[in-house]
Amino acid sequence: MKRNMMLVASLTAVCAAGCANAGQQASKQHAPSDPRQEITIAPTPGGAERVAKIRRIQALVVEGRAEMARGRDAQAEALFRKALALDNDGMAWLSLARISERHGRQAEALKAYHALVYADGWGGSVNSSPNTRLRYVLALLRSHQWPEAVAVYDKAMQGTSVTNGHPMFDLRFDPQDPDRAGLEAAAHVGVGITALSSGPADAEEQRSHLAAAVRLRPEWGLAQYHYGRSLEKAGRTTQALAAYRRAAAHDHDEIGAKAQAAYQNLAPAK
Repeated sequence: MKRNMMLVASLTAVCAAGCANAGQQASKQHAPSDPRQEITIAPTPGGAERVAKIRRIQALVVEGRAEMARGRDAQAEALFRKALALDNDGMAWLSLARISERHGRQAEALKAYHALVYADGWGGSVNSSPNTRLRYVLALLRSHQWPEAVAVYDKAMQGTSVTNGHPMFDLRFDPQDPDRAGLEAAAHVGVGITALSSGPADAEEQRSHLAAAVRLRPEWGLAQYHYGRSLEKAGRTTQALAAYRRAAAHDHDEIGAKAQAAYQNLAPAK
């Protein structure tokens, strides 16, 4: 009897030891990981070089735009081309397009705009900006490329529909039936009321685009209204009042009402 009890006790002890060991193993397998022992992911190869290249491009573009502001277009162009030799950059392409236009190099301007608007595998806010796209429309019209200009205009309007819920203009153009004055006026208004994607708007340049629009389509109330606003901001009250008056006379809907209200607010009290 005594020997049987000792045997049972011995077996119980062995079982307890085994179960305890198994429990420890299970605990090790299911224990939560120590956050201090998380696996460290190695840096992406070339990541530092990529960041350095981006910073170099940005520095070149900033320097180039400063040279443009000083009227040193040749130096600015060289800086933009250096930036683009490293990689595509929206502001570098746009600035290069504007320099090319300024010096009558239309083919180069079109190439730069095309790289922007139809970017392949890269791009940002400069590429998708309606300001950029409508500048391209004007460049295409200067080169008498009507169907291409309509296609880019449509692309610009689709982009504004995405951001605002409705197109910038409720105007459509037929690629087979040219209306150069109408499309050119629309593009001028678009550039005149939208800012570039980077940097402050050039009020004088915007006003020149709006002035071009009203010369092309003096009966377009929207163009007259925005031209009046730009003149009012410049302190040219008499001209602004005349533009508001023309806008109200040609548009009998919302824009006409806005123009009438602006006229009444600006007109000197009698």
